[in-house]
Amino acid sequence: MHYLALLERKPEALDFARPSKGWQLPQCLQVLRKRLEADHQSAGTKDYISILRLLENTLSHASKLL
Repeated sequence: MHYLALLERKPEALDFARPSKGWQLPQCLQVLRKRLEADHQSAGTKDYISILRLLENTLSHASKLL
């Protein structure tokens, strides 16, 4: 998920980034992305990437606690 930092700068590349092709994200995140993009267009994509970054940081922190 380290590509998320790059995607924050170029969110339009989200659909074309090779690493994102293999991601198995929960259905709820897919629905969230569709709703954000429907309501806010490109700003919705940026928001979605920000949410993924928060999850990335949270999971990284949680794994250090185990």
